[in-house]
Amino acid sequence: MASCPVTVPDMSTVPTGYRYYGNYANDALIVALEPGGKNVVLPDVVRADGSISRKMGMYRRVSGQLTAVGKRLDAPAPPVVGEYDPKGYGDTGFQSGAIHFPSEGCWEITATVGDASLTFVTLVVVAPFEPLSPAWLPEGFQMIDYGVIDLPESIQYIFGSPGEDDGKIIVETTWGLREDSIPYPEDVIQRVTVRGQDGVCVQGAWDAQGKWQTGVDAGTLEWTAEGFSYRISQEGLGLNCEDLLRVTAGSSQ
Repeated sequence: MASCPVTVPDMSTVPTGYRYYGNYANDALIVALEPGGKNVVLPDVVRADGSISRKMGMYRRVSGQLTAVGKRLDAPAPPVVGEYDPKGYGDTGFQSGAIHFPSEGCWEITATVGDASLTFVTLVVVAPFEPLSPAWLPEGFQMIDYGVIDLPESIQYIFGSPGEDDGKIIVETTWGLREDSIPYPEDVIQRVTVRGQDGVCVQGAWDAQGKWQTGVDAGTLEWTAEGFSYRISQEGLGLNCEDLLRVTAGSSQ
């Protein structure tokens, strides 16, 4: 999964007046890519034959019928099938539809309209459990990526302000107990209650030499519940433990 050359959303490619329709474009087409160029789905959307369909509307900036084809880059597989019915959508403008992926994997898709085309790469993966979603985020924040290299055991939801590098929040859900958990210095631990469960919150981070730096703009909240381990971390946002508890909803110190 780490080697898949995904095409990431890039709003700079989309003219200002068309950004309602997607986040990646060329002179012919505009498409709405998923955060980080990854399609992460739950098992209930996987069909009995292992195939996965994802809605993927596109905006046609030139005239023509929209089609989409694709191939898997990381393993042999049947081709992608685009499902786009031209009825009722005219020769240009938005057209709804879906991409039918035969399986998980790294997929290169080429959408064509008239004599022009747009090619992008997306990673399709199945998360075996539903990850924790945040109940609160700083204003303007939204999901910007998925951390999937540790699937099926662990997945990260990564949130930030699109187009800016002023910090991020990572919400990580792990099936079972975390194996990489590092004990924090006892004098920096705040004992907290998270959704009725005991948890810990710390301000600061380990540096490259293995020393704890309290003055670093970073913080982490951890707890376990019902067979899962959870970690919410922030960096570069000036958030404290109370803010991290707000992300979980219904939590208290």
